[in-house]
Amino acid sequence: MADKRERLIWELNKMLQQTIDELKVDEIEPFTDQIFNFAEGLRKEHGSSILDIFLTLGKKIIDIENQKSVELTSYFENKLIDFGFETPGMVFVNEDWQLSVNENHLKNIRVWLELIEYSESDMEKLLSALIVNLRIGGIFINDTDLFQRDITKILNSNIAPYYKKVKQLTRIFPVYFNEIGAEGEIRKVTTTMDEVSHRQDKLVHFLRKQVHTESNNTLIDLTLKIFKFWYDGNLGSLKDSLPKNVYESIDKNSQWYAPINKLLNEVCSNNNIGPEQLIDLEKEEFEAMLDDINNAHSISKERLKDIRILYDHLKEKYSFEAVDIISLLSKYSYLNSNDIQNFKIALETEDVEKSIKHIYGFMKILKDIIFNPKPSKSWENIYHKRHIAIGIPSMYGVYRETKFEALGLTFRLENIATKLME
Repeated sequence: MADKRERLIWELNKMLQQTIDELKVDEIEPFTDQIFNFAEGLRKEHGSSILDIFLTLGKKIIDIENQKSVELTSYFENKLIDFGFETPGMVFVNEDWQLSVNENHLKNIRVWLELIEYSESDMEKLLSALIVNLRIGGIFINDTDLFQRDITKILNSNIAPYYKKVKQLTRIFPVYFNEIGAEGEIRKVTTTMDEVSHRQDKLVHFLRKQVHTESNNTLIDLTLKIFKFWYDGNLGSLKDSLPKNVYESIDKNSQWYAPINKLLNEVCSNNNIGPEQLIDLEKEEFEAMLDDINNAHSISKERLKDIRILYDHLKEKYSFEAVDIISLLSKYSYLNSNDIQNFKIALETEDVEKSIKHIYGFMKILKDIIFNPKPSKSWENIYHKRHIAIGIPSMYGVYRETKFEALGLTFRLENIATKLME
């Protein structure tokens, strides 16, 4: 029955364009009401198809408004906002170690974005509503969604009149990285963490597999929770983040918990610091505190160093933290190497005024790139892999595109400027 209903909805979507063409202008708003009333009863089981209908209807209404110079778009826009937005819902990992998330969440984002772009920014209210919904309801985007393409599409559209709002929106998306999936240092350090325990620590093995197969920004929180668990032993804090078979395997008397718990508590006590403050320290300071502990369990030391490195790289990838901003800036040929070197000196000498001046100089160059009216083209090298042991497909590779990279650099530089001014 559900399949037949899905087929009918699909047929309705095909017929929409022709149906609207046959309506008089004063019949379009009542027809729009009928479509939304019809959709309300089907949204639970057929949310994806309903979003397709909204996209078709919205584009057709925009076309009619442009052709006949009548005010229709704002009515549809208000109806769409009132209908509601698909949030990620409860994100959890099932017993097969696969993430479960509302599959219509990302599609809802993309449908609204497509309508905003298609309207040539006339749907400013929908843009504001998208920002509010993502701020309140949260966001979930996986590396395999390749949302970088969507950012490029936004930047290649008419963003100039609403650049401030576009920046507010694009800042929310945790996608400003080039390497798709677990590559480079992230793959290296998670593999080392797992191999040190010969894959016997199921908690760390689970973390490694999640990083390798389910790459997304929730891994920052999971890594921090594991670090804090190693400190306080509060197993309950991990319950919602782990599948039952991993949660029940954790033994606080084992060699993979007791020594690291003892070491971490000793480091925090000796330095009068909490675990969250400790993991946020610079690499040299963190490792010096560990090395001050005599006769400590060497494997536990190594595991603590590794998880801090992982946490650092996950934050750099999915947020606007920068492990090494100078190295990052040096990757881009459109930024002057002498300016980068002078910025480095200003940071090292703690010259806040000069540092901020350099930041704003870089940001001016980046803004010119973002506002270049010529559409930019991306370069992709993406390949797919299936993890045989757990049957989860994953994606690896690289996404490069100038405007997208310029926006990501802008956000990271703004983050540094904010910290300098605090």
